[in-house]
Formats: sequence, structure tokens, C-alpha cells
Amino acid sequence: MVALLVALVVVIALAVELHVVRRGTLREPEVTPGLLPMRAPAPPESVFLTRGHTWVRMTTEGTLRVGIDDLIAQALGEVESVWVPQPGTEVRTGDALMRMRVGGRELTVGSPGDGVVESFNVQAVSAPWAIAQDPYRSGWVVSLRPRDYEAMIAPLRMGATAAAYLRNEMARLVELLTTPVQVGGAPVLADGALPARGAAARLDDTAWASFEKAFVRAR
Repeated sequence: MVALLVALVVVIALAVELHVVRRGTLREPEVTPGLLPMRAPAPPESVFLTRGHTWVRMTTEGTLRVGIDDLIAQALGEVESVWVPQPGTEVRTGDALMRMRVGGRELTVGSPGDGVVESFNVQAVSAPWAIAQDPYRSGWVVSLRPRDYEAMIAPLRMGATAAAYLRNEMARLVELLTTPVQVGGAPVLADGALPARGAAARLDDTAWASFEKAFVRAR
């Protein structure tokens, strides 16, 4: 059963890769006045989600591509820069796999499992806005070769389960952003009481730490 699932995911991944090639490159985002609401999270069927809001996708090379999911991508709004480990670096679950600079502050994203960094996405490092603009495709960040595929994939969510998880996480995000002591006077909601894109970047330092602990460093 596991082998069949892996084969199906690889086929889907190939289709996604072809779509990315045809789609072309991204452009630097334009500044838009006002607050734009976040969209409902919509993870592709081909990715597995972690509790810490990273996703992994199997590749035909036997590695796992890793990025951030669209809930966190929208909450961040724009990534100014990203640090990744050099290829060949060994990482354990929870070790820093990427450090993103957002609104002048750093957000550390942990590894979804044990493995070795195979490569990183040059486009995402040189044009980091792609990470938030197109998180599941051209915005992938690191390619990881896991020590144990089954051990890494087994606890992750996929398909309808992943989508339901992100819907619940959206509700948690709204709760965090609407707590008076957390907001610090910054506007974080758009029309319709949905979080605004880039809401996390507008939080004060205390609220930012709460956001990181509650969502990105979740275990």
C-alpha cells in the first residue's frame, strides 16, 4: 500500500513539475493599497503537510522538496530574504531548515524530519517573494534526502485531511490576530473579518513570538 501511494504521488509530482516549467517565472509583487483578505487555504493533492506548516513533495530523484504552506505564506505576505543550509548538511527533526526575514524580523522553520540537505531552490533564494507568492510550486525552498521515507511521511496529512487541517488553522489564526493584547494597534483584518495578507508581519514583537510558537514551531 505504501509503495502504491509513493508511485501515485510521484506521478502527480511529475505533472506538477511540467506545469511549473510551462508557467514561467514570477515577477516581483507590486504594492497594492489597502488590506487584501487571505484566501481559503488550498493545498495541492500532491503534497503532505506537517504540523509546523511546512509541506513536502516526493520527487523522481528520491528526495523531498520542502516549502511553507499557503496559510503561513499569506500570513507573512512577503519574504524579504531566506537562509538555507548548504547542500550536504545533516538535519534532525526540528532543526533550522530555513530562516526567513519578514518585516525586519526572522522566522525559523524547522525540518520536517531527519535527513541530508540535497539542494536548495536558487530562484527562491534570489527572489524570495516567490516563497509567499507561489509556495507550492516555484516557491519551494529546500530539497531534503530523508533518512527514512516512511517514518517522515507517516504522521503527515494529505488531501482532504490536509485541507481540513488548514481550515482549522485559519480559525486559530483569526483568534490570535483578534486578541486585543496581541495586535498592538496594527491593522490585521481585512473586510469580512478575514485575516489580511501580511497580517503576521504587522504584529508587534510579543505577538510575533506568539505567532511563531503557535504555528511555525508547532510539534
